[in-house]
Amino acid sequence: MHRKPSIAWTLLVMATALWPAPDLSAQVTVHVTLVGQLGTPNPTTGDVPGALVTHTGVALLAWTQWLNIAGPRNIEVEVRVEAYPTGTGGGNSVTSSFVENTSGLDVFRQGVAAELDTGIDPNGATPDARITIDPAYLQNQLWFDPNPSARTAPVGANRIDAMSFFLHEFGHVLAFSGWKNQATGATAPGYQSTFDQRRRFDGLNWWWTGPRAKQLYGGEIPLSRVANTFEHYGNPATSGAPGSDSLLVNGLMNGVAFNYSQRYRIGLLDLAMLADTGIVLAPAIDLSAPRLALTFRPGDSRRLQWPGIPLANYSIQSRLSLNEGWTPSGAATVSGLAPESIIFDDTTPAPAAGEQFYQVLLRPQ
Repeated sequence: MHRKPSIAWTLLVMATALWPAPDLSAQVTVHVTLVGQLGTPNPTTGDVPGALVTHTGVALLAWTQWLNIAGPRNIEVEVRVEAYPTGTGGGNSVTSSFVENTSGLDVFRQGVAAELDTGIDPNGATPDARITIDPAYLQNQLWFDPNPSARTAPVGANRIDAMSFFLHEFGHVLAFSGWKNQATGATAPGYQSTFDQRRRFDGLNWWWTGPRAKQLYGGEIPLSRVANTFEHYGNPATSGAPGSDSLLVNGLMNGVAFNYSQRYRIGLLDLAMLADTGIVLAPAIDLSAPRLALTFRPGDSRRLQWPGIPLANYSIQSRLSLNEGWTPSGAATVSGLAPESIIFDDTTPAPAAGEQFYQVLLRPQ
């Protein structure tokens, strides 16, 4: 099939976080090069090359806004429109970067993660990341958002949201990638990735063992083994495999499926898994227990207040003595990108003994 020459665009966007007093010196420049069957049409946009460039840049910056980046960075992304084995697409860092030798194994992190951290390009003038899209998938499945930054337009019927696709693939570019044998759990000869370090095989199922994600999820996270590779989480409900809860099967990095007309977003669990691979998150992402303040208000209501973190769900529980079990009291959600002060008023009748205990649990959205 005829291939058009490569075309290059540069997208410069400030990747500063959206919380108070951002460091304006921290910016990421995304350079996008398009290669392959660029004449492939898509009925949801009249400018396929422009849509590919815009979605690529916005998706990468959606990840980098949550990372602790110390200075200007330049990331080169090659987007290829060509046949892909699964008929959909994929994403990866073009190279990796050495981290350490532990237990006789050389450990490597993804090249883009290393460059964002250090500012040193591990592969020079060649692209840092590659996103591949099958032409049939581009033409028949993807829906391109007219404003991928806002993400407010209704997603087209019987279409996969292209921003969700790009966000997912950049998850692989940054961290969700490795070399362990999926069938046996064996490491590659002499080396592994930072993602490999945190996944465990029990002879049948794969599990994520990273401490930050475990604390958030409440235990090891089931990785995919049924409908996709173990570089994802979750399994179909009908499979009998662990990990069929909605948090996983509807998460951005799920290995089950992307549903038509549904948007997927970076979640707190995704960021916790990045942190487990050694990527340093922005200060606003604090995965420790919230610092509670309790005050009594007129009418004997109790007010709990704590600094919420972005993308978080909190469940509030209470009990009247140390010997009782916890009872659900309410919930709070931080849906915005900036930290918020969370206020929860317990308006149930005050205990007669004047004693009540509270705990607030952090959960991913």
